[in-house]
Amino acid sequence: MVTRPWEQTADPAEGRPARKPPRRLVYNYYTGPHLPNSPPYWEAPWPFRYVEDRDGTTRKANPDAPQGVHIQLFLQTLLAIPPDGRLITKDYLLDSGISTALNAYNLRIPEREQRVWAYFHWRRAQSCLDVPAAPGPGFDWTNTAAQASSSTLSQAITRQSFQLYREHTAPWPSVINLPFRWVPNGRKYRLWCYIHRHEKPAGGKYYDIVYSMSVWDRENDQISWHDPWGHQNHAARWADVQALWANAAPGHLQNRPIVAVPYTSLGNLQTTTHRRMKPKFSQIACVALGVWLMNHLDEPAPLRPPDRGEVLTGMTGTQFADLAVVLFQTLRESNNQQVEDIGMHGSSHSTRQWVRQAYRVNNDNARMRRQLRKALKIKFTHNPNLRSRGQWILDAMVPPLP
Repeated sequence: MVTRPWEQTADPAEGRPARKPPRRLVYNYYTGPHLPNSPPYWEAPWPFRYVEDRDGTTRKANPDAPQGVHIQLFLQTLLAIPPDGRLITKDYLLDSGISTALNAYNLRIPEREQRVWAYFHWRRAQSCLDVPAAPGPGFDWTNTAAQASSSTLSQAITRQSFQLYREHTAPWPSVINLPFRWVPNGRKYRLWCYIHRHEKPAGGKYYDIVYSMSVWDRENDQISWHDPWGHQNHAARWADVQALWANAAPGHLQNRPIVAVPYTSLGNLQTTTHRRMKPKFSQIACVALGVWLMNHLDEPAPLRPPDRGEVLTGMTGTQFADLAVVLFQTLRESNNQQVEDIGMHGSSHSTRQWVRQAYRVNNDNARMRRQLRKALKIKFTHNPNLRSRGQWILDAMVPPLP
């Protein structure tokens, strides 16, 4: 029988110490090459598995078929939002696609691949974490705890879920000392974000649902709770969120300080414009806050979005316009055949007609039109590699007004 070197007995007379067995190098199709207890291995932001780069300049997440559908529906709804804030049912985003779209925004420019990211709690069928209203002492938190943790945070080695487990259990190096996180190894996620869907009041309707967001900032090791509908019933929702994290928090969020961040600008905006928004508009505001946070990830100070109407409506700078461009490119660059069937590739007549019909901005939303046109010009017509095929995209998504 062959004796392996590390199985040999130490012999002090020969001066030969016992050799330790080598550390086993593991390569898994889903988790990538790593040594046990090594840093997380990321090829793309979760829940995406790869980054696609058809022309060498985009570096976008590569969605699978269900993710592609979620992004498509999210983008179509985002571009159709009316300007006055008075939304009807079709104008609201599907909850199931919010986290998928925001996680794709981590790769808004190629340089972000080597920077820190934000993770928005993702489940295949549901992105939002339900918050019960006024839970009593005997309330059963089992289902809520399962939603908060889900299989993505378990210790089971299933696809990239193991990477998330290793990510949130690893020590966090400050962005001051380590601003670049070279792919694929390294701890990438500074923010862990949970978008909440609060239980509507008894007799409440679809438009009465309020959304808020909890954000764990690993840079400061603090949870901040953002309530964009803070001008109404803020105290009751704050109590519900505190009860949620006290009883159903996953292991990495237990016993951490929580700070409430209320906003009043949506209420002030309604008073100023004499136009009443529905509480459901807080869903749009949470997406806007998520984009703002991701645009400021490299700042080491605690991230606090300003309480201004243009921030909560996604209209500051090119906030929602940049998100729309990134999602459009994510669909267009995907090499997944089922995503390609959506009809985004190439520049044929049928593709141009489809883009013009499906991804045309709401002509009544003048500010979104202006911002989207600016963002598309920067992304396509100012890029020598994309200019030749970018002008038709600009004209299809933001056609000149008659």
